[in-house]
Amino acid sequence: MHVILILSNGYGEDLVGARIASELRRALPGREVVGFPLVGSFGTYRRQGLRVVGSSQMMPSGGFARTSARSLFRDLRAGLLGCLKQQVSEMRALSRQVELTVCVGDVFLLCLSSLGRLPNRLLVATAKSEYISGHAQAEVCLMRRLAEAVVARDQLTSDALNSKGVRSLYFGNFLMDVIERSGDYVHPYSCEYLVCLLPGSRNDYPMNLHDMLKCLEALPSADDLGFVAALARAPGEEELSATLPGDTWSYVPCSGKSDVGHVGDFVCMRPDKPIGPRVAVVSGRFGDVVAASDLVIGMAGTAVEQAVGLGKPAVTFPGRGAQFTTAFAAAQKRLLGDAVCLVESSEPGEVASEIVGILSDKSRYSMMSSAGVERMGGAGAARRFVEYVCALDGVVDGA
Repeated sequence: MHVILILSNGYGEDLVGARIASELRRALPGREVVGFPLVGSFGTYRRQGLRVVGSSQMMPSGGFARTSARSLFRDLRAGLLGCLKQQVSEMRALSRQVELTVCVGDVFLLCLSSLGRLPNRLLVATAKSEYISGHAQAEVCLMRRLAEAVVARDQLTSDALNSKGVRSLYFGNFLMDVIERSGDYVHPYSCEYLVCLLPGSRNDYPMNLHDMLKCLEALPSADDLGFVAALARAPGEEELSATLPGDTWSYVPCSGKSDVGHVGDFVCMRPDKPIGPRVAVVSGRFGDVVAASDLVIGMAGTAVEQAVGLGKPAVTFPGRGAQFTTAFAAAQKRLLGDAVCLVESSEPGEVASEIVGILSDKSRYSMMSSAGVERMGGAGAARRFVEYVCALDGVVDGA
């Protein structure tokens, strides 16, 4: 039986790939759609009831080997080349069964699938944008040669690629299609403004969370603010306690199971204040938590993009881990424009000052909120992409 193969190489890419796969199964019930995540876990696809193939190994960089020579060296020591060789072999073994290949990620993934002899390659280019720096000439040449078409993440990038001879299309921003919301999240503590902490889903999230708590500790007052940390999964009590920045902070786990994913609280007892910040820790409810929030403090890629797309201003600062580096934070700022306030110094006092400044300035808040919605665009990209796939003549036989 011929299959449609979805390749993806990152957490956000896995989410997009799984959503595209679900739309393809709905539109083409006679086709088997299979996931092949290169760097993430198989869970994102399996939660959609999809068959998963290939091997996947999480590297020390969390899929960000290109951000620095040190990250690349660590991944090479961990067996990156051997893993890539194995994946190419697996692709070749699958190639005769595949009628359409959808690559969700970057040009590297397109090259890997070409080495794996996978046919009819479509690239959903989630990583690069003309708002940052665009695609290099070498990438443009590879796109022209290896891809049937390239789906860009914004209209500006699609226009630029078309002007360079790449067949490029724009259907909207896929990341806005993968925000799941039930609409029933209620913050456990009363507050005027709710601030959401987004430390990311990579291995360096505990370090990011530690630095965010330091910023909250620097707030002059938190009397009218509520805080929630949105985590991709529910870590254990020991893991969360290890993120604490000092003796003034403690972690208190919830005694019972919460319907809204509330697993515990970070509590700050500052010597100069009778009551310090209290941060509810919530897992697995990203869409609900962000939708209920007024502002986010972000050290993540996909999560920050989705948050500003929902109209939530973001305050970011460079971290100490492999992903949210100074260069990454600056690129994200260019990508999202006025929706993001980047504190380049990472000084906790400056981050705290920006949080207070944005929430207390209605004009600035409204400008940042509108900028995020405009830059990210609305949902519906996956459905429009699948409609395009179904209309392809001779690629999906009989569609």
